[in-house]
Amino acid sequence: MSITSQELAEQQRKRKTAQQRREEEAARKEAQRQLDEIEARKLWPARLMCNLERATKLAMDIEVVNLQFEVSGYTRWNDRITFSFTLNPAHQYDQYYTEGDWEAMEALERHLNDLEETKREEERKRVAKETALAKLTPADREALGI
Repeated sequence: MSITSQELAEQQRKRKTAQQRREEEAARKEAQRQLDEIEARKLWPARLMCNLERATKLAMDIEVVNLQFEVSGYTRWNDRITFSFTLNPAHQYDQYYTEGDWEAMEALERHLNDLEETKREEERKRVAKETALAKLTPADREALGI
C-alpha cells in the first residue's frame, strides 16, 4: 500500500509545526491566566475577610481606615510585622486589589500558616507533657520535685 502524493500533501497540511503548537499552548495558558485572574478578583473580598478573621483569632492587630486594612503582629523571632491591603470598590477600579495587595495577601497567608503551625505544635507539646505527667506515680513526682 503506497501513499499517493496527494495523500502525503494532505497529511503534511494537517500536521502542525512545533511553532504552531507552541503558539496554541501559549494562547491556551494566557486564556487560563485571564480566567484565573477574573476568579481571583471575584474571591478577593471573601479571601480578605477570611484572613482578617484568622489574624484576629491569632491575636494580631487590625486597623481599618478608608478601606485600607493594616494587619500587624510579631514573628516568632519577636520582630514587628505589618501587612497592608486596600479594598477598592469594584465599580470604581474594576478590580478589588492591586499587585501590591496581592503580594501582601500571599505574605500574610504564609505568616498566618506559620503562626497556626506554631500554635498546633505548642498544643501538641502541652498535651504530651500533661500525658507524661499523668503517668507519673507519687514517688516519681517526689523524686522529680513536682
